[in-house]
Amino acid sequence: MRTPFMTAFALAGWVCCGTANAIDISVVSPIANVQIGDVVDVDLVVSGLGDGVAPSLGAYDVDLNFDAGVLSLVGVGFGAGLDIFDFGSIQTATPGPGTVNLYEVSLDLADDLDASQPGSFSLATLTFQVLAGGTSALDLSVNAFADSMGENLADNLLVNNGSVTAVPEPSSALLMLLGLLPVGLVARRFRRV
Repeated sequence: MRTPFMTAFALAGWVCCGTANAIDISVVSPIANVQIGDVVDVDLVVSGLGDGVAPSLGAYDVDLNFDAGVLSLVGVGFGAGLDIFDFGSIQTATPGPGTVNLYEVSLDLADDLDASQPGSFSLATLTFQVLAGGTSALDLSVNAFADSMGENLADNLLVNNGSVTAVPEPSSALLMLLGLLPVGLVARRFRRV
């Protein structure tokens, strides 16, 4: 017979253990507004993996969607988290209009990944050039996310999207007028004297 205490204890254990195994993948974008013409880096960071223990990440396939009217992809650099012992990894970055697909599979042994991969690291850094004013959402969709043995980790995955907000630079005519304002105030003052 189950008592209310046993039910509460089981529920607390389920909540505690269910959330402790959550793995996050976050789109880390600039916090402050950027200017048109700026180049900005956006990191894809995974956290919540085992730190030197399973689960470790062995492969992923994700799409990052962005507003192509605001941002233009300039380059992609993959992190070293899936290449612990310099055996390499299979990496592809496939850009499209307003999207880029990132795919990586580690060539390290499963035991090596489990024992040596940190619990949090950068999957990739994407470099964008800001084309126009406005806000571009950075929405990540996960196609596959697997541990060192190829088992699915996507069921425990939390995705934290980001955004980039670009503000237009003041026009040169406006800047010139602002620069001449003190000169006009001084000239007006001398006319009164």
